[in-house]
Amino acid sequence: MTTDALFEKLKHPNPPRRDRAMFEIADSRDENTISQLVAILDDEDVTYRRAAVKVLGAVKMPYQQ
Repeated sequence: MTTDALFEKLKHPNPPRRDRAMFEIADSRDENTISQLVAILDDEDVTYRRAAVKVLGAVKMPYQQ
């Protein structure tokens, strides 16, 4: 599934489908994922914003020293 399709699933009314999309985005993130998620934080759809926040919390950041 494409990244755009996964982001669209974050809007899905079915919570388990949103959750699956969240974990797929977090696990297979690319260099644009964080900026895409941050951009969603301005959306008027509360469910979409909440899903973006959850994905941001689930994204595994590389360890930096």
